[in-house]
Amino acid sequence: MGIMSVCAERAPWCFTGGLGDVAAALPGAIRRCSPGVRYGSLTPLYRTAREALDAAHRTLTDTGVITEVTVGGLLWTGRVWSLDGETDPDTYFLECDALFDSPGLYEMAPVIIDGATVTPDLAVRFAFLVEAALQVSADLLGGRVDAYHLHDWHAAPLAWRLAETVPAQEKPRVALTIHNLAYQGHCSAEAVPEWTTAGDDGLNFLRKGIEHADLVTTVSPRYSQEIQTPEFGCGLDDLLRERGVVGILNGAGRGAWDPTADPHLASAFSGDAPQGRTACRAALLEEAGWARDDTALVVGVVARLDYQKGLDWVAEIVPFLPKMGIRLVLLGTGDPALETRFAALSEAHRSHFVAWLAFDVPQSHRIMGGADAVLVPSRFEPCGLTQLYAMRYGALPIVNAVGGLADTVTDADEVPGEGNGFVMRSGDVDGLRDALQRAVNVWSHNPKRWARLVQNGYDYDSSWAQSAQTYLTHLIPPASQTHSE
Repeated sequence: MGIMSVCAERAPWCFTGGLGDVAAALPGAIRRCSPGVRYGSLTPLYRTAREALDAAHRTLTDTGVITEVTVGGLLWTGRVWSLDGETDPDTYFLECDALFDSPGLYEMAPVIIDGATVTPDLAVRFAFLVEAALQVSADLLGGRVDAYHLHDWHAAPLAWRLAETVPAQEKPRVALTIHNLAYQGHCSAEAVPEWTTAGDDGLNFLRKGIEHADLVTTVSPRYSQEIQTPEFGCGLDDLLRERGVVGILNGAGRGAWDPTADPHLASAFSGDAPQGRTACRAALLEEAGWARDDTALVVGVVARLDYQKGLDWVAEIVPFLPKMGIRLVLLGTGDPALETRFAALSEAHRSHFVAWLAFDVPQSHRIMGGADAVLVPSRFEPCGLTQLYAMRYGALPIVNAVGGLADTVTDADEVPGEGNGFVMRSGDVDGLRDALQRAVNVWSHNPKRWARLVQNGYDYDSSWAQSAQTYLTHLIPPASQTHSE
């Protein structure tokens, strides 16, 4: 059986968040569930991917597979490269510098075509990915494609294009995973005229995928229910209720996120041998410019600065941190208004708040390894990996009760002795302040209870094994699967 995964991101080479982490970890986990499956993963070869591969001294091999696709009224040529040393699964990059060689994954650079300088629409980039994937997947897998696994709006129209071009009895099965419904890939009808007809007022990439996929999944059970409501459905709740959505909780592959072998930490540690975490906490305090402090609760935030993440609530509570007994470090980039606000707050409240306005992977690891608690107050969160990494690194997550945050974090006060974090009782500033204060109270007055909660976090199973088996069951009929012991 052959499965091709198509995704716009793939950690650690080209990613902006959890989508890339999942795209990197899930295929290998599925392959381990069923070693006989032929599994490939296709991602654009962005400039950032080239740079990351070069920095890691990783090489690409020309597969000899070339594709030519007309999208946006122009003919584009692509070439597929395989990543040397990765066979679990086979990892492929689609090269087309005219479309992918730009500063960011979601920025388009001007190109010269027939002597004229043009900047292609972002929709053209991912329409090319879709059409190219249809052309090259069988060659890459060395045989029939039995199933496609599509991730988010960038790859979603492949389900529709299959329905348009392949007879129903020959069509591979298609699973579409929605990682964040808020991003749907809207474009004008003129952007990709090959995909539209006269009178169309535009195109929604994600809608096309939802309408034609055999299976629609999302990344947590709670989020699968939320997006079928008007509050979280982003205008697609009617369609999602009609189609149905399967919620499969993300795992968190160990890979780079392993405190026993993390090169970014001051000291290695684990749940069984947590002593090294003391050095990591001291190193974080020093990096923030603070003296050692065993009384204040050190809280970390690692997030994209966005309204979704509830970070305006965090900004509201910064002036009250000294009275609460909290020191807070924040790492992230994003909304310019939030960046400006946090920069000003960091300047005004330097004794208890530091904002590092950067995308810095090593520093994110140091925050996870050194903070006592990690704050994830999102207004909505499809799954979230931050809280899973926090628990693995011995930090208690403090979260809002939405999506995968609600599925993975049990409040310390809900079931005595069984909690692994603190859950906001309301999604607002008051709920955030209450959760933080409850965490401070336990940290300050009941260290044994705090240690028990931390151990519960260490013990939480965030592996991909169960989720991968669920995906495999949906992608390939059970009679066709070959399971490993």
